[in-house]
Amino acid sequence: MIWAVLDSAAYVAILAALGQLSGHPAQVILRIGYILAVGAVCGEAARKAYKQLRSQVQLRDKMRIVNAAEAKFRAVTDNANDAIVSLDEPGNIVYFNARAEQLFGIPGADVLGRPMRDLLAEPFRAGWEELRAQALAGKLSEHPVQLAGLRSNGEEVPLEMSLALLRTDEGAFLTGIARDVTERKRAEAKLEYQTLHDPLTGLPNRVLLHDRLQNAINASGRDDSRVAFLLLDLDYFKDVNDTFGHDWGDRVLEGTASRLRATVRDSDTVARLAGTNSESCSRTCDRLTPPPP
Repeated sequence: MIWAVLDSAAYVAILAALGQLSGHPAQVILRIGYILAVGAVCGEAARKAYKQLRSQVQLRDKMRIVNAAEAKFRAVTDNANDAIVSLDEPGNIVYFNARAEQLFGIPGADVLGRPMRDLLAEPFRAGWEELRAQALAGKLSEHPVQLAGLRSNGEEVPLEMSLALLRTDEGAFLTGIARDVTERKRAEAKLEYQTLHDPLTGLPNRVLLHDRLQNAINASGRDDSRVAFLLLDLDYFKDVNDTFGHDWGDRVLEGTASRLRATVRDSDTVARLAGTNSESCSRTCDRLTPPPP
């Protein structure tokens, strides 16, 4: 019995030194008194109380570490520039950071437990299930995949998503890091348009004309149809520039392009071969591949 009391008293002293016994002084005194009283009554009971209290302190310390780690994780992910979504093995959402809420326009509480495919545009849902199955099998793509998300208002938003796989005792989890690439898509589309169109009139340029003419020739070979190609040249256009200036020359070109577009079908092509002549255009047409006989 004496040893039990000494054990209990020593443990109380250790806890106090480590700062484990804290709170209201009355609560600390009651806890110390409880341990000493049990030790005085029964040595075995004191030892059990000692072990129980030690286990509780250790568990509390572990929980404090886990909670601190979780708080740090949330602080990082909630301030991330990209949307972060974690999914359980069946594909349901278990975590939705603040950026994901902004991206999809949905509070995290409203999507927890829902399948990720509900937040994707219809054409991408089947592909998503296949992608998720491959990721769970460990076949992760080295490059981000291109998807389209669905906002709460029904608007589609182009996404670039990377997936990571985490296996735990509770099952496999997928974490997707998604980025809104709307601005990049707009920049790419603008660059592509500028590459294939005349900057003054907006008409297809030589490159796009060559491609469309080649496709038309190939199509004519399949359905035994004909392709009409008409080359127009503006006579005395240099005189307009020299007499009235290039601003008026640009107006003439824009007006001509507008009138030509209005006289053909939507399926027809009106192009501008800037800085070319009939001879160079003929060389361009000669490079086109005729359809097989």
